[in-house]
Amino acid sequence: MAHSRVQLIRDQAGRPLKFVGTIQDISERKWAEEELARREADFRNLFEGSLQGICLHQEWRPLICNQAYADIFGYGHPDEITALGSIEHLYAPHEIERLMGYRRLRRQGQAAPER
Repeated sequence: MAHSRVQLIRDQAGRPLKFVGTIQDISERKWAEEELARREADFRNLFEGSLQGICLHQEWRPLICNQAYADIFGYGHPDEITALGSIEHLYAPHEIERLMGYRRLRRQGQAAPER
């Protein structure tokens, strides 16, 4: 697929003199965009269709959660959880300590359980 841009140059009387333009092959970019859209759709289907509760967060601030995660904590919709601002209060204090320990290990490049 090519993307082109052409401009018609005219003289002072308005008569066409020449065309000036560029052509750029964007086939690879289009393919990459389509592939990214397919992979995002696959991820979204896996994420939303999972029976396991999944919540992606950054420093306990929920970014996105699936319905199973909302169900586990008694919420009607994942948006209710992302609106909380923090999910830290959903976990028992000893679990927070354990999870923070795993995070410290990962940040130091050491092995930590993935689950």
